[in-house]
This record gives sequence, structure tokens and C-alpha cells, in this order.
Amino acid sequence: MPLPIFAGAAASLLAVWAGYSYNYLIHARTKVREGMSGVDVQLKLRHDLVPNLNEAVRAYAEHEQEALRAAAAHRCRAIAAQSPTDIEVAENALAAEVSRLLAVAEQNPHLKAADRFIALSAELRAIEDEIQAARTLYNANVEFYNSRAQRIPLSLVAMWMTPKSFQYLRLDPIDFDLGRSRVGEFAA
Repeated sequence: MPLPIFAGAAASLLAVWAGYSYNYLIHARTKVREGMSGVDVQLKLRHDLVPNLNEAVRAYAEHEQEALRAAAAHRCRAIAAQSPTDIEVAENALAAEVSRLLAVAEQNPHLKAADRFIALSAELRAIEDEIQAARTLYNANVEFYNSRAQRIPLSLVAMWMTPKSFQYLRLDPIDFDLGRSRVGEFAA
């Protein structure tokens, strides 16, 4: 086989491999973005529920204005967050404030027994489960992309792509038992 034909065949194979590898990584990157979209949808549902929760607590616990304002402020920050790092920080702060709001409710028997609060709490639990499921899917897609993009020979193609890797998302769930554990602390 003459050298020019061999070189042409090798170059063609290399081009086909590079194209296939690029498309493979593009598909993996799309899955990561799709996973983040699922997380965003669930977080928006949580954001939409926080004002309703605030109103339910406000009706029974006027003396907890600071907790209500803090939850509203953290909700605004969470809505405005753009990057995965900012989303993680803002959402974890919001989860802590909502947990604190639930602790207030736990200490108010009239609020805890109110039908609206019970319905909102159940909806919030369901949303939290969906957030954690969406986060798990996102992180699985991130792991898949990152592990492929860092392996040779795909890393040779990935070094030309943006981003080269994605960051995992760590979202703290809302602590629905915070009020019970604090009540137990105060009783002891």
C-alpha cells in the first residue's frame, strides 16, 4: 500500500473518530443540561410555594416576622442565582430558612393543625423528594460526562469543548423534623 493512500486512510479514520467522539460528548453535555433543567423546574415549584407557606405561618404566628422576612429574602436570592455554585449556596440557605419556618409551625399547635398548612407541608415534602430525585439525575449525568471527558482518548476532543467539566450539585433538603428535635431539646 503506497504511503499517501495509507496516510489518507489514517487521516480519514482519525476524522471519523474525532467526529464521533465530539458528538458523543455533545450528547453527554446535553444530558447534563437536561438534568439541570429538571432541577430548575423543581426549585421553581419550591420558590412558588414559599410565599404560600409564609402566609400560612403569618396568619398564626405574627411574632415571627423575622423568620418570614428571612425566608422571603432567601427566596429572592435563590430565584436570582444563575451558576451552579450560586444556586447551591442560595438554595441551601433557603432550605435552612424554610426548615426554621417549619420549626416555628411545629411549636404552634393551631398552625400545625390548620388544613392549609398541612396541605402546604405535604406539597413541600413532595417537591423536596422531586428536587432530590432531579439532583441525583443531574449528578449522575455530570459524573458520566466528566468521567468520559477526562479519559484518554476522549479527553483530546474534550479539551476543545466548553465547559471541559461540570460541577456536582449539592442541595440540602428541607429539614421537616427540625421543629421536633428542637422541641425535644427545650423539654430536656
